[in-house]
Amino acid sequence: MLARMADFFTDEGTPWPRRLWDIGSVLALEELWEAGHWQAHNVLSASACDWQRNELKALIGPDQGLGDRELRREINTLLQQPLLDPSPERRRLKEIIGHVRAGYLERWGNALKGDEDKRVKPERFSRTVAAHLLDLGFSASHLRAWAADLNRNRATTVELVPHQATFAPS
Repeated sequence: MLARMADFFTDEGTPWPRRLWDIGSVLALEELWEAGHWQAHNVLSASACDWQRNELKALIGPDQGLGDRELRREINTLLQQPLLDPSPERRRLKEIIGHVRAGYLERWGNALKGDEDKRVKPERFSRTVAAHLLDLGFSASHLRAWAADLNRNRATTVELVPHQATFAPS
């Protein structure tokens, strides 16, 4: 999984099919929350916000870094309705964003240690965590060197998560 994730930390010259095209779930939720503000000020249309909410459903469902199945279900329930500014649903979304931002990678680490029956697919893990690290502001070159170092030291995927806290954004 580590080698697969390292593939996403590419330079600008890398052919487009090998680049990471996703944003992380936390950033996507933050963007949705911000979109509600712009919708209330008639900068974004309701249909644009509806489209954004619908697109997020596919991203959120399998992202185990967000939390347990119940929390992801609650997020999906929120995404089924307009998040008007102001509204209780919008305030709840903001609370959830604060919760999922803290401990995101640790929750992925716990998911990797979980049941064999619920094993995380390498592609899902790699894309989701790579997008999250890039969204945090880490440069691709820094992450590529970090991943190469972990690979050289033959770190397991479960060991990858604690290492994230050992470096600062570039």
